[in-house]
Amino acid sequence: MVIEDLDRALASMLRDRVFPDLDIRFESPSLSFPDRESTAGSLINFFLYDIREDTRDTVVDGWFVRDSGGAAIGWQAPFRYFRCSFAVSAWPRAPHTEHGLLGAILKECAANQTLPEQYLVGELADSKLAVVLSGAAADQLAPASSLWGTLDIPARTYLDVTAIIAFVPPLRTELAASPSSIDLGVSKEDGGIPDLTPEVPSRPRPTRRIAE
Repeated sequence: MVIEDLDRALASMLRDRVFPDLDIRFESPSLSFPDRESTAGSLINFFLYDIREDTRDTVVDGWFVRDSGGAAIGWQAPFRYFRCSFAVSAWPRAPHTEHGLLGAILKECAANQTLPEQYLVGELADSKLAVVLSGAAADQLAPASSLWGTLDIPARTYLDVTAIIAFVPPLRTELAASPSSIDLGVSKEDGGIPDLTPEVPSRPRPTRRIAE
């Protein structure tokens, strides 16, 4: 669900801000693009070619979630972050407009370091965590050398867009009950609480030497 939510958020942002009339898809590109189903005449395609965990900001341990009174109500396992990489290609009816379409997407990514909150849906909205957005990231390994050959499509210009999304594990609310008493292993029959004061050895009393 969270990847579908990302698709919907990206499409909503681009339709609202850049391409109100263009067809935006999330599938493997095809030589038939734009096909008869593309009523807009031009098509923008997001091909999700790689998903991998981003461990740079991962917290190792979880934490207790507490109510307003300070009582623990659940255990939250650490959030997990994943980098989703898209090869974004433009398939216009007029080939000379291809770079213009990609440039508009790059400009929008550069203007927003995160996906605007109003476009987040589903689990992305529920998590209340930012979705980091980047166009042509400097540390991203470009798959151009093998991408189009694998798809049996002649090489063409594309834009590498990455989004880092968070997976929030469900809150574990089944916690062990707090102990009502603590047994120290001491009873009245044993004579009460033992004296744990360490014994200090007595020093021998000095004696006088009697001079002859």
